[in-house]
Amino acid sequence: TDTQSTSLFCSIGSKDSCLTKENVRSYITSFLEEHGADKERVMIVPPDFTRSHSQAGMITEIISDHYNFPSCSEPKIDILPALGTHAPMTDTQIRAMFGSKLADHAKECF
Repeated sequence: TDTQSTSLFCSIGSKDSCLTKENVRSYITSFLEEHGADKERVMIVPPDFTRSHSQAGMITEIISDHYNFPSCSEPKIDILPALGTHAPMTDTQIRAMFGSKLADHAKECF
């Protein structure tokens, strides 16, 4: 099958500014509306819990919300934390990093 990979790089901010969750949501939603429509599957590859300060959990939640996860319709969302040499994430770590909505469906998407 033909697959396409798309990435978002955002270089907004400075030492004197701070992106709010709504700023991040706005940038990601805009990007997904332009590049992420009509997907059968979505794979999100965030860092693991040892990099929770990266806000990747929040970004993963925003992407999942954009695609109305969890719904029974497409796209199927898979979340593959980039563990490297770290141990697999525990249920507690998944819940802390990605929130309850995603953690409640960890068996389906992680």
